[in-house]
Parts: sequence; structure tokens; C-alpha cells
Amino acid sequence: MGRILWLTMRPLEMRFAGWYLTILSVGQLAGLLGYIFFAISLMLSVRLKAIEPFFGGLNRVYIAHHVVGGLAFIFVLLHPLFLAYTRATISLKQAALFLLPGQDIAVNFGIASLMSMMALLIVTFFIKLKYNIWRFTHQYLGVAFIFSAIHMALIKSDVSYSPQLYWYLVVISAMGISSYLYRSILGRWLVRRYDYLVTCVRQLSPLITEITLAPTSRALNFLPGQFVFVGFDTASPIGDEVHPFSICSPPNTGHLVITAKTLGDYTGKLSSLQPGVKARIEGPYGRFSYLYHHTPEQIWIAGGIGITPFISMAGNLITQQNNVKSVTLIYSVRAGQEAIYLTELASIQAQLPFFRFILWQTSQYGRLSAKSIEQSSDPLMTKEIFICGPQPLMKQLRSQFVKRGVSNSRIHTEEFTMT
Repeated sequence: MGRILWLTMRPLEMRFAGWYLTILSVGQLAGLLGYIFFAISLMLSVRLKAIEPFFGGLNRVYIAHHVVGGLAFIFVLLHPLFLAYTRATISLKQAALFLLPGQDIAVNFGIASLMSMMALLIVTFFIKLKYNIWRFTHQYLGVAFIFSAIHMALIKSDVSYSPQLYWYLVVISAMGISSYLYRSILGRWLVRRYDYLVTCVRQLSPLITEITLAPTSRALNFLPGQFVFVGFDTASPIGDEVHPFSICSPPNTGHLVITAKTLGDYTGKLSSLQPGVKARIEGPYGRFSYLYHHTPEQIWIAGGIGITPFISMAGNLITQQNNVKSVTLIYSVRAGQEAIYLTELASIQAQLPFFRFILWQTSQYGRLSAKSIEQSSDPLMTKEIFICGPQPLMKQLRSQFVKRGVSNSRIHTEEFTMT
């Protein structure tokens, strides 16, 4: 919309008449697109449940957030470079001075926005930080956007001469700043969270910890396969960092179970939690659930700790089949001793004739592939396929399924992971 308003302000032959005007127009358009993408990126970061259906789950919302944020960075970077180039045709000194802070307040805010955005996005995309440090730095992207909003409001440009474009960008600015304030500044008051207590901590294997939580007041309503963000009390051994976890228990049990594998400093400390520790739950999120799909025949594929959402889904099948008539759950682990919840899965299989469970040990059978799955679940093209596990496994299986004629829309992956 903003691009259309900008293009219709003047005849195109005036904007692109000659090399100088073309470079100037491209620079202006880059700034406009960068600003709009920046605002959209902030809107996609606030975990609004209302937009999940349009993307297919919060995991894909976050993927879009990263893509749009990357585009915003590219366009915002190109904006001053193209404008500086137009000045370089007159004087290299003028071009250099244009990129440095000076007496023009509007330009200074633009430079501050670009520098802070560059620093934060370089941290986001190129430096691997601990999650709590990454999350802390990421919050300041909103400050960079506020700088750019002030720059946009003060600078003498097409925006100041077009009321339609000006008010369009005012609305975009309000939405971007509101998104930032809602999540980063006012989130502790505006974002709904549920109070729980740790009731049991169980070590399922040397690297896997199961935590059971009970509500202290109102319980969370969720669908099997969804995930939540969990933060424990500041007095707990692991501090108050907030991390996402798939819910392992089926709905309507009166409690939540989350199960995590030691993949970093935070998850490595979960086993030190004790009963009685307070927890705050935000959610539920995600659309990785058989309840969103009515295909009678389904294949569920778990890799390692990716079994957790399927435990919730399998347990819920006992009371809510949702037109499902056949489910094959394939659980891939390196060796049998790494597998968890085998007793629970065997019990569900004994109760449900249409539920089949296969333990796939890669040390014995080799890497799991679409070909090996097809041999046990032929045909594939009529089935809904759910995959949760390491990124390489999900990517490889999706590619193999598509090559075998499975529609990409029938393949669902849970890709949102942070440790």
C-alpha cells in the first residue's frame, strides 16, 4: 500500500528520468519499504494467537518474522547508501558527511536507527548467544524502530508532501510501536499468564527430565500437540528465563507435563527443580495437532525428544478421535535405551486398534527415510503427515515425501525450538 501511494504521487517518468533521479527514487523507495517491513516484523513478534491460522502456527509466524526482519534490514541499509551515492556525484565529501551525525536532527535519528538496527540484527543472525542474552538484546529492536519513526516524521521528503502517505505511515508506526510496547514493556501486565506449581520432577533418562505442573487457580485450556512458554520463579535454581516447551500431557487431566532434553545451559538445569517451585505459563500456541486436520489416515513421525507432542496427541485419541481411523506413530531414536514413554505408548496401542506404534532404532535399521516409512504405511499420498524432531530430519523427510508425490500441504512440522 505504501509503495503504491509513493508511486502515484508523481509520474513515473519524473521519478526515473535519468541516472540521478533513478538512484534517488530507489533510495527513497528502499527507505519506505524498509520502514514498513520493520513495523511488520515487530507485529509478527508479539505472539498474537489471532494471526496463527494465517501462517499455520506460531512457529511459522516466527519464521516469517525473521524473513521480514531480514528484508527490513536490507532495505534500511540500502536507503542511506543510495542517497549518499546521489551526493557523491556532486562531492565525495558531501556523501561522507551525509552518513555521519551532524546538525540535522531528523538525519541523526535515521543514523541512530540504522546503527542500532545493524548491531541488533548482526547479533540475531550471526552471533550465537545464550537465549536469555539474545532475548534481552532483541527487545531493543523496538527502540531502533522508534528512532526510525521520529526520522520519518521529521525528515523533509515525499512523506511530508503527501497526506495519504503520511497518515498511512502514521498508522504503520502506531501498530509497530504498539506491538513493541505490548510485548516488551507492558507484557507483564497485558499478556495473560497462568500460575502453576511444580509437583513432580522425574528423570526419564540421563539427559531427559519430565516436569509435572499443577494449576494454583484457573487451568490452561489447550489442544494436544500445542506448546507453551514457561518461566519459573526467580528463586528457582534456573532463574526466571522464559522458554517454549511442547505439552506432553493430554488435555483435561488437571495438570501439565513438559519434558525436555538437555541441549543447553537452561535445559541442563531443569532436573534441579524441586516440587513447590512456582511457574508462569503463557499460551497455548501452535497448530501442530491432529484436531486441525480431519484426514482419516495419518502418519506421525517423532525424532528424539520430538516425541513429546505426540504423547499428548496419542493420549487424547482415547477420548477424542476426530474422525481419525488410522494412525501410525514412528519414533526414531539412535538406540532403544534413548526412547521414553514406551510403556505409555504400548498401553495406548493396546486400547486403540487403529493406533500402531513403531520404534525405529537407527543403529539397527539405518536412518529413517520416506521409502522405509512407505513400506510400513503404504500408500503415502492419502495420509496426513506430522513430523517433529531435529531440523535436518524434518527437512530431509519433507523433501523425500514431496518427491514421492505427497502434497506439501499435507506435511506438518513443528519447527519452533529454543534452548
